[in-house]
Amino acid sequence: MLQELFEEIMMDLHISYDEPFKEGLELTVNGLNLNPNSVKIFDHVKKYEDFYKIVLSEDVSMKYYYMLFDEICKLMNETDYLKHEHQLNKYLHAYNANAIIGLLIQWYLNNFEDSVDMMNNRLVEIVKFRQSLK
Repeated sequence: MLQELFEEIMMDLHISYDEPFKEGLELTVNGLNLNPNSVKIFDHVKKYEDFYKIVLSEDVSMKYYYMLFDEICKLMNETDYLKHEHQLNKYLHAYNANAIIGLLIQWYLNNFEDSVDMMNNRLVEIVKFRQSLK
């Protein structure tokens, strides 16, 4: 039963993940031009908060972590906004997927107390900070 629910929720995750790209996410010389209001992944997680409380729980098999990881990597591969072919793609997608999951875990550990808008802003701040280090 959890597997069927997982698949249904992952379909919604795909829609949420794709949203910024539909709204014209673009690369600029200085990095990503990403508007916090276009980020929808945290809206998705909040919508399915009870599910994510189970999946991100330490009491649940790591199988679900890896399933979530695989889905996010697949999304990144499908929407590879960098549009590059490189040997490091799998590693880059793994790195970024774990970064997103890390944010979700921290949000979970804080009992999802931060608002969706706050999480959207934090993600954009992190992306901009990472870009500034280059």
